[in-house]
Amino acid sequence: MTGNCITIQESSSSEPLIFNNVWLRDHCCCSQCYNNDTKQRKISFLDIPIDIEPTHYNVTGNFLEITWPDNHQSTYDLAKLSSCTFEKYKASVHASCKRTLWSAKSIQSLPYARVSFPEYLCDENVAKNFVASLVKYGVAFIEKVPPNMLTTELAIKRLFNVHKTFFGEMWAFNDNKAHNDNAYTREFLAAHTDNMYFNDAAGVQALHCLTHTGEGGETLLVDGFNVLNDIKTNHDDVFRRLCKTNIESEYIEDGRHHTYMAPIVKLNSLTQQPEQIRYNAYDRAPMLSIPMSEMTTFYSDMQIFAKKIQSPENEWWFKLHPGTIVFFDNWRILHGRSSYTGNRKMGGGYVSRTEFMSVARTMKLIS
Repeated sequence: MTGNCITIQESSSSEPLIFNNVWLRDHCCCSQCYNNDTKQRKISFLDIPIDIEPTHYNVTGNFLEITWPDNHQSTYDLAKLSSCTFEKYKASVHASCKRTLWSAKSIQSLPYARVSFPEYLCDENVAKNFVASLVKYGVAFIEKVPPNMLTTELAIKRLFNVHKTFFGEMWAFNDNKAHNDNAYTREFLAAHTDNMYFNDAAGVQALHCLTHTGEGGETLLVDGFNVLNDIKTNHDDVFRRLCKTNIESEYIEDGRHHTYMAPIVKLNSLTQQPEQIRYNAYDRAPMLSIPMSEMTTFYSDMQIFAKKIQSPENEWWFKLHPGTIVFFDNWRILHGRSSYTGNRKMGGGYVSRTEFMSVARTMKLIS
């Protein structure tokens, strides 16, 4: 024992295992300290003296046994302890954050999920591969879906709980202007992410073309993380400002005024890799969160960012026909559409980020 730590030399490793005494006491998993039924701790931070030291400890076989000053006995599985290091945890988070970036050209040859509705409903491996595609590429498709709202809802609820907003749980839209949103028109929609005026923007969005009798209405997807990778490589100062400059977004209609302020880019607090893009030029509020002395730099940065998003090499255009649902990661993939004529009705729904990550984690696709 050295200072406030216990050092264990494993025979299978040249590097010793070092564990803080307070951490060890906090991570005792006996029935007095941990509820295995609810998977919750039973002791508080205040129950553990900050200068606590074992009165005795011993390695017996594959277990570390500790006696504490109050005679409490703790037993730890060394195999599990050996994985409980900051370095290994950080590596696992890095692995979970790893994504395959794509351009309009490269996505054509990537094995993203495109599955049939019957297989998706009945085959667990197909469902898992579908979620894996959402994690890795940010996009996945279901085909041969009867074009109605019931089957659209069934497709989402096969894997996820639906995230309800003021648009409803499931929603359908056309050009009837039911909400103060450009999606409810026939106009061109530039690439954007949804819900920027919410503090909990949807993690996944599903879109299903239910009917279209006219022309146009092609769907646009852009891999925002690929755009950021390009900007970080060629304009690192711009990238850093996108991660720090606060932008306010808002949604206003009768009886509602939603606002939220955050940087365009959110980084993972541990890996410092992009975790979320919040970009919707339509929903930007008056630019009051930036000093006037910094405004020229801000608009210059936004023009560089927008130009990369709108570059043809990053824009994946395709026609979404009735019977095909596209799911995409709303924290990564920007979406839009071309203008259209005729009668076009879309259906869909949102999935919260925490729900998406929970499903991926229970499938052991992320840690």
